[in-house]
Amino acid sequence: MPAFIKNQPWVGKIGCIFLGAPVDLMSISFAAEIPDEHLQVLTEINSESVHHLDIILFVLGRADQAIMDRLFAELKLLRAQDTLPVATYGIALEGHEKVALINTGLNECLSPNETPREMLAKMKALIRRYGFEKAPASEIMQLGDCVIDFTKHTISLNGETSNLSPIEYRLLKYFEKNKGALLTQQQIFSHVWGVDKPFNSHYVVLYIGKIRKRIGDSASNPQWIVSDKGLGYRFMDDSI
Repeated sequence: MPAFIKNQPWVGKIGCIFLGAPVDLMSISFAAEIPDEHLQVLTEINSESVHHLDIILFVLGRADQAIMDRLFAELKLLRAQDTLPVATYGIALEGHEKVALINTGLNECLSPNETPREMLAKMKALIRRYGFEKAPASEIMQLGDCVIDFTKHTISLNGETSNLSPIEYRLLKYFEKNKGALLTQQQIFSHVWGVDKPFNSHYVVLYIGKIRKRIGDSASNPQWIVSDKGLGYRFMDDSI
């Protein structure tokens, strides 16, 4: 194993979607340099299939119209559901294709001319940027009957445990780090969805509602997520 892998162990979980290419993880040049359990094939995109992942990699075998249409459709689906860093791997794309894909939500085009080390470094930087590096083992937050484990990306309410989606995770982490502070919808959107995305207040309101339901809170009589009408939200817990 190369020295740089030993010194900087890979921590991300990669979901690979093969488009126009044989489904073969070992065809990816850097596959041998990361643990097998951190690389998996995805056959579809939904909240269940991506919630445990740190980055999505589209492996392209060709770039004809049908493949590009599928790639754009999958990107739009990803961006409508969750926020995960997304990269392409395989054939070189034309400049106008790259621009269009980036505008749709792509984060990185990995070039076939790059070394495995360069590609892994780029993906690790994306994971850091999007906040999906492993949390410290002690990161557990309790809100009444709700227990949130940031290490496992899980939430338990009244004894029932389920997984957090990437957006739910980022939103709860942002609230947890800013307890008691007034957070505007713009601030929340920029942190959770990214500063490079057009602001959409509907997404913020929608996911605040989802989080309230998951932690057992109420919009009409909130205990944890309090609305400051026209201003934003405050996250309160027993320590405030």
